[in-house]
Amino acid sequence: MPPSRPIDAGQKHDHTHVIVKFEKLFGERPRVFRAPGRVNLIGEHTDYNDGFVMPAAVGFSTYVAVTGRPDRNLVIHSEEFPGKFEFDLDKLPEQRTGAWCDYVLGVASVLRQMGHTLRGANMLVHGEVPLAAGLSSSAALEVACALALMSLGQVKLPLPEVAKLCQQAENSFVGARVGIMDQFVSCMGKAGHAVLLDCRSLEFQSVPIPAGIRLVVCNTMVKHDHATGAYNTRREECEKAVEYFAKWVPTVRALRDVTVELLNQHMHDLPATIGKRCSHVVRENQRTVDAAQALAEDNLPNIRRLMRESHNSLRDLYEVSCTELDIMVEAAEGLPGFCGGRMTGGGFGGCTVNLVREEHAEDLSTEDRNQPADLPLHRGRRSWRNSSGTRLISSVRRPSLQLHQPVRRLRKNCELRQIAAHHRHFIAAMKPGTGMAIFIDLVRKVLALRN
Repeated sequence: MPPSRPIDAGQKHDHTHVIVKFEKLFGERPRVFRAPGRVNLIGEHTDYNDGFVMPAAVGFSTYVAVTGRPDRNLVIHSEEFPGKFEFDLDKLPEQRTGAWCDYVLGVASVLRQMGHTLRGANMLVHGEVPLAAGLSSSAALEVACALALMSLGQVKLPLPEVAKLCQQAENSFVGARVGIMDQFVSCMGKAGHAVLLDCRSLEFQSVPIPAGIRLVVCNTMVKHDHATGAYNTRREECEKAVEYFAKWVPTVRALRDVTVELLNQHMHDLPATIGKRCSHVVRENQRTVDAAQALAEDNLPNIRRLMRESHNSLRDLYEVSCTELDIMVEAAEGLPGFCGGRMTGGGFGGCTVNLVREEHAEDLSTEDRNQPADLPLHRGRRSWRNSSGTRLISSVRRPSLQLHQPVRRLRKNCELRQIAAHHRHFIAAMKPGTGMAIFIDLVRKVLALRN
């Protein structure tokens, strides 16, 4: 059996349409595998520095429907992207093609390099995780594809090993030098909990999110691409920093090994940009450990302080925030029941994550539902997890949120902060373990009005 049980194709969850489309394409009934995206509460750009992170799995997922083939071909379709890709498993491309299928090819290539025998496969991919939003759509795709391909070849690997092979696929084939966090939490997430992960040892502990707290995720709709230069440049700067510190302390192998005291001692010996990158990573590691303790102790004031410090550091020292993210964070801080918030993900766009008291999050959702008729809202998505980590989703529609007419009538020269403050009710809630989420595109659309 594969390391994580597939969704039963006979169950009528909201993946049913994937099965129907697969049967139309290939004439067979598939097995369906699912892997969730993630939101990172704190610990940003620390994973590839052997540091600490604290993400949580979310209810938006990627599905992969699969059946075997009698030949050695790998045939890949997507519900979100047009076209068909077909490859010979014995002659896979050695370099990325530049298409979305690179994530699938990377996983297949790494499995072959590990010595596993793969069968030919028909695959259909359906993704719910918003693309380029900092919620790890790529990791969800990699993990779901890995489980699907492994099931056909009867490959048995522990879930942490699945996470590592998926990370290797994204590093070596796709070309994005990501750390282990995204793939790990996609494999190991637990309902109602965040995961405090040591990215060096892969030791982890589940950290309960306090009762009465919901996670609120806001999407700026500004897209990023980790395979482009800015993300990899940050990693190269961190590696350069390690070279400096290793000259002074030979035991330093990663920025994880640099203490605050050692950083302060040599801050003036570092180039300015390298020093800023180091300052973020070293202090973010400590913030992450402190935040896990604060969550466990229900110390919400400390969580709020730590998340704000994290955002400021990402903005000023690591320089991966953007105007839209900064506005989102500022707008949320004025909300009733706000307990902390920051940008989440690699940066350069994407989402913010916020902790909000449940009673106020419900008020926000109610306020959204009471908006004018030209603001269409659908029910949230409920999800739960069994003991093996497999996620099952009820049959409900995807949440959607559009700007209503008064926003369109706003004058183009309005200040973004005034607009964001006026429309704070557009932020809705995601309850840990249920995956209820509504993503907003307020700031991005307002920017479009100004252009």
